[in-house]
Amino acid sequence: MRARRAGEAMTGRGWGVAVGLVILNALLVPTAVRGEPTDAGHKVTVVFRYDDFSATSPLWLEKAIFEEFAKRKLCLTVGVIPFVHSEGRNVPLDVGHVNTLVRYVRSGTIEVGLHGCSHRGASQYEPSEFAGVSYPRQLELIRRGKDELTRLVGVAPKTFIPPYNSYDANTLRAARAVGMQHFSAAFGGPVGSGFDWLPQTAEMHEARDAVRKAQRFAFGDPYVVIVVHAFDFKEISPTRGVVSVPEFRAFLAELAGRADVRVADIASAAEGNNLSASTYAANLRFAGRPDLLPAALSAGSGRMYFPLDGLHRAARRERMLTALFYAGVFAGAMVICVLGKLVVERIGPRRCWIWGGAALVVLSVLAAGGHPIGYRRPAFAVFVAGAYVGGLVAIARSRRVESRPKDAPAEIAEVGQ
Repeated sequence: MRARRAGEAMTGRGWGVAVGLVILNALLVPTAVRGEPTDAGHKVTVVFRYDDFSATSPLWLEKAIFEEFAKRKLCLTVGVIPFVHSEGRNVPLDVGHVNTLVRYVRSGTIEVGLHGCSHRGASQYEPSEFAGVSYPRQLELIRRGKDELTRLVGVAPKTFIPPYNSYDANTLRAARAVGMQHFSAAFGGPVGSGFDWLPQTAEMHEARDAVRKAQRFAFGDPYVVIVVHAFDFKEISPTRGVVSVPEFRAFLAELAGRADVRVADIASAAEGNNLSASTYAANLRFAGRPDLLPAALSAGSGRMYFPLDGLHRAARRERMLTALFYAGVFAGAMVICVLGKLVVERIGPRRCWIWGGAALVVLSVLAAGGHPIGYRRPAFAVFVAGAYVGGLVAIARSRRVESRPKDAPAEIAEVGQ
C-alpha cells in the first residue's frame, strides 16, 4: 500500500514537472531568442560589398547606388577590377569609372577593394584567377592591380576580394606581401594569418532575411556581409535580378533608420575588432557543429559572422536554447501521452508501451547518430523518450485506478487504505 501511494505521488510529480517544463519553455525561449535590448550597446554591422566594378560595368547603376549611400552618409566596399578581361582582351578602367571612384572615395562613401587584376579564369576549365596559379604569377597580378588602383584613385587598396571567391595559400601569401590588410571571400575557404577576415555571408536575394535574423542575435555583435552584383538589379537583368533600384533604396533607408544596425565598409567594420585568422577559424568550427536546433533558433546558419567575444556569447545562448528546446520536446511528449491516456481508455496492451516504446527510443538514438545531423532526428529521439516516460506515467495512473475495489467509490477506497 505504501509503495502504491509512493507510485501515485511520483506520477503526480512527473505530471507537474512535465507541465512546468512546457510552461517554462513558453516563457523563456522567446526571451532567449529575442536577445538583449538594443540599449545594451550591441549592434548588427551590415557590410555591402559591391563586386565587379570595371570598365564594362553599368556606370549609371553604380552612380545611383553610390549616391544612395552618400545621401545617408553611409559607406560600402567596392570590389574593383583594374583590367577586366572582355572580348579576348584586358580593358583598363575608363575616365568615367575612374572619376566616379575618385569622387566617392574623397567623400568617404566607398572603400576601394582590389577584386583581382583581370577577373579572368586561369584556364577555360577553372573559374579562378588565382587558385592553382604559381606564387610568382599571383604576386605579379595582385601587385599590378594594386599599383594601378593606387595610381588612378590616389589611395592604395587594403582589402583583397578574390574573383569567383576562389583562392589558395599562395594567394594569401601574395596578398600579404603587397600589403593587403583585409580579406573577403566566401565563408569556408583557406585561412591564413596577417589579415582581418570578413567573409561573405549573404547574397542580395538573402539580404533582408539575413539582417532580420542577425537582429535577433544582436547580443553577439554579428556581421552580415552582403555581396551585390549589377545583375542583382532588375533594371540590368530582368531574369536574374532580385531587386529594383527603388527597392534597394527602401532597404537601405530601412537599415539607416534602425538604432541596432550600422552600415559600414570592410575596413571600418574591422577597425578595433578582433577579426583575425583565429576568429575566422572559430566561426568555421561554430558553423560546422551539429545542427540541433531549428533555423529560427540557431545562430550558425552561415548568414552571420561573429567577433570572438560575440561568438562566445552566441555559443552560450545557443547551448541554453538547446537545453530548453529539448526539455520542451521531452515534456511536451509526456503531456501528450498522459492526456492521451486520460482521453482514450486503452490505447494498447501495457507491454506494447513498455517494450515498443523502449525499442523506439533505441532506434531513434541510432537514427540520430552520424555527423552532421539535422535537429529533426535528435528532436524525434527526445520526443519518443518523453512519450515513453509519459506512457509509463499513464500506465501507473491506470494501475492506481484499477487497484481500487470495483464495488466501492474512490473516496471509500482511499479511506480503506
